Amino acid sequence: VWLLRGRIAGRTSRWRQAEESLDRAARLAPKEAEVPFARAMIRMRQGRMSEAVELLTSAEQLRPTHSEARSARAECLRQMGQPRKAIEIIGRDPGSPSQAITLAESMIDLNDLPAAERVLRNSMGWELRNTSARQHMLRRLGEVKEMQGDFAEAFACYTRSREGLPVQFN
Repeated sequence: VWLLRGRIAGRTSRWRQAEESLDRAARLAPKEAEVPFARAMIRMRQGRMSEAVELLTSAEQLRPTHSEARSARAECLRQMGQPRKAIEIIGRDPGSPSQAITLAESMIDLNDLPAAERVLRNSMGWELRNTSARQHMLRRLGEVKEMQGDFAEAFACYTRSREGLPVQFN
């Protein structure tokens, strides 16, 4: 219950209450990976990325299969201007929509537009229950196509992202 209270307080920017709740959760379950993960999400919201990276590393050490922590750590590093490290964490084969978006955005940061396009196109084949993730991928793909000078396909991606239409590429 303390973990949940901490998460809710963090999502509503009640930082002190979030920290107090998460402190109690940590005392009750010191080996629970979700506690440092929840703290990291708060640090990210506060813009304290380097602290978030440390907390996410702790969460991954407690539970090595914590893919959300891995994704968030890569995104923090990308936002800190370290896209190569983000790519190393995710690898060239993302396992979730959030990893695909972070990987593609890291590649865009490095101006590797063909690789970013491949990641986004390959991710479109996934069964995406989260339509906002699909829309975000389509918008990012539209931006990549625009940077590449393919304005017709960029427009098609932007249109599909707004309309929620199925993706059909040439």
